[in-house]
Amino acid sequence: MRGVVFIASVLSHQIPLIMEGETKIPVPSQDIEEFKSVLGFARASYCFEGLIDWNCTTCNPELQTTDIYPVGNFDDNAFGFVAYSKPIESIVLSFRGTRNFKNWISDLRFAKPDCPFPEAPDNAKVHLGFLETWQFLKADVLDALMTLYKKYPGSKLLLTGHSLGGAVATLASADLYSSFPELVFREWRLITVGQPRYGRSDFRVGNQEFSLWFEGFPFTMHRIM
Repeated sequence: MRGVVFIASVLSHQIPLIMEGETKIPVPSQDIEEFKSVLGFARASYCFEGLIDWNCTTCNPELQTTDIYPVGNFDDNAFGFVAYSKPIESIVLSFRGTRNFKNWISDLRFAKPDCPFPEAPDNAKVHLGFLETWQFLKADVLDALMTLYKKYPGSKLLLTGHSLGGAVATLASADLYSSFPELVFREWRLITVGQPRYGRSDFRVGNQEFSLWFEGFPFTMHRIM
């Protein structure tokens, strides 16, 4: 299942609806809880003090998050964390959104180089600022991910992030899935919050060719807006 979920309905007592094209579909109750978890992980990516012990101001203890590896530089242009959450049996990759002026400059780098991931179509292009942010984080993410992959075999994988972080999570999922076939997870899930769309305008993760290629991946994909 994939589509757009509106944040107000996730946090209220209304029955959330997923927009799949022009069709509204009620969200299953188990997915509502997962979306709330995702919001918790996305919020925690803005914390640093207390993050490793999962006792920061936005760290939700109900998520039982352990083995937390911060990635990137909290005071620089990219940050996030890799961790394990027992209730959802998932390795979690969460990327921070725009935090300061330097991040905004990265957001606004509209140039679209060729998509560098294996098997991407020749004419697929991606947003330069988002790609550079992912490339800056990639080595740290891989180190932490491989460690948890060995420690928690049979896990699911959840990638998330807010705004810029959601765009980075999208590129990370495309790169990890296409570049590392040895990574076999029980389920791949990409659930982002307030991120740009995949293609078909300037301020997107990639162009239409990238979008069509990426949307063919066997992921559960949702954008919470």
